[in-house]
Amino acid sequence: MGAKKDYSFYEKGSTMNHRGRLRKILNNKKFSQEEIKKFLIAEGLSKKPYHIYWIISLFISGIIWLLPTIAKCSGWKSLKFFANLASMKFPLTVIIIGILLIIAGISLISQTSYRRKKLGGLQDVDETIYIIKEGPYRIVRHPDFLGQLFLFLPIPVVLSKWIPFTIFGVIYWILIICIITILIRIEEKLNIEKWGEEYQIYMKEVPALNFIKGLWNLKKWSWLK
Repeated sequence: MGAKKDYSFYEKGSTMNHRGRLRKILNNKKFSQEEIKKFLIAEGLSKKPYHIYWIISLFISGIIWLLPTIAKCSGWKSLKFFANLASMKFPLTVIIIGILLIIAGISLISQTSYRRKKLGGLQDVDETIYIIKEGPYRIVRHPDFLGQLFLFLPIPVVLSKWIPFTIFGVIYWILIICIITILIRIEEKLNIEKWGEEYQIYMKEVPALNFIKGLWNLKKWSWLK
């Protein structure tokens, strides 16, 4: 059996906490990327456990949106109420806008994953030990979640020709927005734990999701330079 890894370089309650719990690990060069990832998991600083929550929530939200269609296709009498719900039609212009948003969402998610892997310090699309402030991260703190909104919210509209858009489509929207809001709050708390005051300053400089404000701030600062 291999020797047990020693993570004693991290001391809970140390005076370094206001600077973030990752400070000591960044100052210790003898640990490999894999050991750092294990440290993040061991200390509850890893984002990966929350991914399963997002996947499960997305699956449940999708089932709710598809419930009227499932009721129609199955012919089950117990679901007859859902099968008879009124549906809404969208004009072609709205559907085209939805398609463009989906493309923008996929592009944004790809961009953020690329930058996390390249600049995050661990060659990982999820885990990072550095605060990334380049590219879309200059505009919003959570471009990945913004990309998820762009990707998943328009889907019921784009597919409304084949999958009836009912009140359950609206419920799907609400659930997606609520889930992402919760996940952002969890991630913000996690990031403050990791980076401390440095991340709190970043929070004051860049909005969480408001890309219009983020673009305005970016333009405003460019004028002042």
